[in-house]
Amino acid sequence: VDSTGLQSSWRAALVVLWKMWGWQGKVTASEVAIVHRRLLFVDFERQAERSHALKLSRIPCYVAWATNDGLIEAELSHQLSQSLPAGPRVVFAHGGHHIHKHHAGEIADGILEFLALNEMRASAAPR
Repeated sequence: VDSTGLQSSWRAALVVLWKMWGWQGKVTASEVAIVHRRLLFVDFERQAERSHALKLSRIPCYVAWATNDGLIEAELSHQLSQSLPAGPRVVFAHGGHHIHKHHAGEIADGILEFLALNEMRASAAPR
């Protein structure tokens, strides 16, 4: 737990920044700090390499995003989806960065349909 006044001030400033960037959900300074700590370990530079490896695997990918995401621009989400293997691309006009919360039912139904379709294709494929 951060105990210095500077760390508390920094956390509060991050919450303000998140709100300025379009975050509409409730978030505490501690939650913001946790997310920022986790981001320290994400290797964004290797993402293209990982996407390429997935594309070579030809494993279908279900990808969903919202165009009003306050953290990831819609164009970046679209580019990432194009770098992955084929599969459903589901774009929501609203839902922000947490579409899995705001569109949980629709996404769950889409994933189940996607998995069932792939299972049927696998069953029908010659062995």
